[in-house]
Amino acid sequence: MGHLRAHKTLSILLLMLLIVMYRFLLVQKVVDNASLYDYSAHNKSKTCQRTKIFPFKIGCPARCEWAVSEDEPMYRMGVTWWFGEPEKYPLDHPTAYSKGINFQCSNEFTEAFGSSSDLLHNSLVQSLPNTTGTLIIKRQKVMHLALSYLCCLRKNETDRVREIAYKWVQDVSPFEFEVAFDRVECYHERQNSVTTIIVADARSQRTIASMNQELNERLQRAGIPVSVKRRDQMPSHVTLQGVQYGNDYNMLENDISSYLPLIYDKVSDLSQTMGSSWTGKSPFLRSVPRMVIKHAPYFSFKGSLHAGKEKK
Repeated sequence: MGHLRAHKTLSILLLMLLIVMYRFLLVQKVVDNASLYDYSAHNKSKTCQRTKIFPFKIGCPARCEWAVSEDEPMYRMGVTWWFGEPEKYPLDHPTAYSKGINFQCSNEFTEAFGSSSDLLHNSLVQSLPNTTGTLIIKRQKVMHLALSYLCCLRKNETDRVREIAYKWVQDVSPFEFEVAFDRVECYHERQNSVTTIIVADARSQRTIASMNQELNERLQRAGIPVSVKRRDQMPSHVTLQGVQYGNDYNMLENDISSYLPLIYDKVSDLSQTMGSSWTGKSPFLRSVPRMVIKHAPYFSFKGSLHAGKEKK
């Protein structure tokens, strides 16, 4: 009898071990997929890259596959770490995190962000024709790192997303993980615009991808569709600035393609200048310290319409 109990206990333990191993492999597969974002040798075309979709601010699909009609309203939401607004607020300015403007990052990163924005802006102004007219250079005002972009949500789903995101933040808190950045890249996000991003390194990509997958799994278990896959977007990053052809972001007939090689060259020059020193360098170890994020991400209080028509 005792042997039977022992055998049964051993079988249960083995089953539990198999379940744990399966979950580990599943998560590892997800994390390994994050290596898609670690493409230090990815861009050999000497021009700005493209991805399948750019979900923010108006890059969500114009038509969602499960919409019952073209007029059905669809919404987008996001989960984002806000770091600060360096042009408007000094580093020690006390302000509400709910506004996404207090500094939740190292001073070294803030200073590197500001100086790099100036360098790139000045370089583009000197190189691009008519930058005060047709071509508009837009600095990124609020430093931020996105965890998740969600598109194609029905209005009643946005409330559920907010509840799930809030519960996930509560369960994961307190947050404490390391991030480092190792290059600057440009992306041809729309026919008439380019965005320049500070890309997180491979280790940081895996960390963020794992958290993104965990949140997505909760959403999917609740029946919330995740229509925009992370692998179809840009790698995890902090946006530095953008270049737009024309005053109207929606004027897609304005083609910026002819300027892409020049923009790429200037962005590459900045990337080489900065290297991986976005968070400073240790004077003793001659290594790059990693920025530690200890605050929770900010998630949308309500969805923003991106397709269809708002119901009256």
